[in-house]
Amino acid sequence: MERLYPPPIVLGMSPTGLAVMRGLGRRGIELWGNDIDWYRTRCFSKFCRWLATLNPETEEYKLLDKLIEFGSQVQAKPVI
Repeated sequence: MERLYPPPIVLGMSPTGLAVMRGLGRRGIELWGNDIDWYRTRCFSKFCRWLATLNPETEEYKLLDKLIEFGSQVQAKPVI
């Protein structure tokens, strides 16, 4: 089945990011996430697929490369 929406990417699994994940995930939307640490309790959402575990403040170019790579692999351009 072809996806009818662009893949959402949540950068930072803060309480707000987790709420976004849960809200969209309950509607059947597949989400991708990034956070500094994968092991934080709030990062364990059944709705989240991991894109990367990179710090946007110190690894901004690695994160940008990862986002560009991901964007080139999906048909619809991601929403960040």
